[in-house]
Amino acid sequence: MHPMNISLQQVRQGMITADDVLSPSGQLIIPKNTTLNPRLVSRLKLYNVKKLCVIITEDVAQDLLAKAEKNKPLNPEKTTQEFKQFNRTYQDMANDLEAAFKTVIEHPYDAFDPAPIIDQILELAKTVKNTMHLMSTLQLLREYDDTMYIHSLSVALIAHTIASQQNFTDEEKRSLVFACAFHDIGKVKIPVDILYKPGRLTDEEYQTVKQHAQIGYDILNKARFPEEIQMAALLHHERCDGTGYPSGLTLEKIPTFARIIAIADVYDAMTARRSYRKEICSFDVIAEFENSGYQKYDVNLLLDFLTSIAQSHLNNQVRLSNSLIGTIVMINKHKLSKPVVNVDGTFLDLSKEKDITIVELL
Repeated sequence: MHPMNISLQQVRQGMITADDVLSPSGQLIIPKNTTLNPRLVSRLKLYNVKKLCVIITEDVAQDLLAKAEKNKPLNPEKTTQEFKQFNRTYQDMANDLEAAFKTVIEHPYDAFDPAPIIDQILELAKTVKNTMHLMSTLQLLREYDDTMYIHSLSVALIAHTIASQQNFTDEEKRSLVFACAFHDIGKVKIPVDILYKPGRLTDEEYQTVKQHAQIGYDILNKARFPEEIQMAALLHHERCDGTGYPSGLTLEKIPTFARIIAIADVYDAMTARRSYRKEICSFDVIAEFENSGYQKYDVNLLLDFLTSIAQSHLNNQVRLSNSLIGTIVMINKHKLSKPVVNVDGTFLDLSKEKDITIVELL
């Protein structure tokens, strides 16, 4: 790790002084290359040292990050009336969607009116302040419930955000939300022990899960849903480079709705907490999309979406992989996952700091 100037508040035991630490009058307090301990930190406070240059070793950083995770307080947003109401509404909507799936599957020849579900989702979308608020709220919701119905609603709200960035008409947004709500209906026919398996699927299990796209299409086709809704269910796992399923289609053959749902579906899945891992920081998710997503997804849709996520975190406090806390002050448009972070007056361009990453949004 290279030397960093930090405030006394961020100094912790185990850090190493990168330079001689002098008092305001020039007296040597602690020599260079000294490992700090509680007594030395107290000495720094006694001499009213405001800032110093330190080296943060990997062991110290990991230890501090582990302690921060263990002592993380309850997210205050969970206690607000606004979130509690949002959560109640979401659970009710998930129950309604589950009932709708059952109706469509058991009574495919009866006329089905999707308007109540679409209206609920669009009404909920109006309560979202901005992209960051939406993503943080959805992440909190997924701590409570991780069913396909909650996921489908989350995908609908994320897709609505993407559609808004692309200036879709109100009618187009309604159709897209409709498609999102039912894009995973085929999963109802997948064995529960595979669908909610707490760990990596075997190759055979993965092949079983992949069948949900065709199953969903067959269900919606039998129920005479609009063709664009059927095709969204069938093709939302296709990828623009031809690596998706079930048909290995490329960009020009994948409908717009399926391309949007593909992005929203993957983003929601990656940011959700699992039994075998915690939720992934949104900047890590952006990095994943940057590493391979520009080939797999519609690059114009994806860039606008990722940019809105990154920009929504401007002025957000973050915890870095070296355990320090800083504030995002600028987004790198050519490397959205690597913003510029201000740590006690030291500006770190994470696109150039190869060994420092954002590990948590605060």
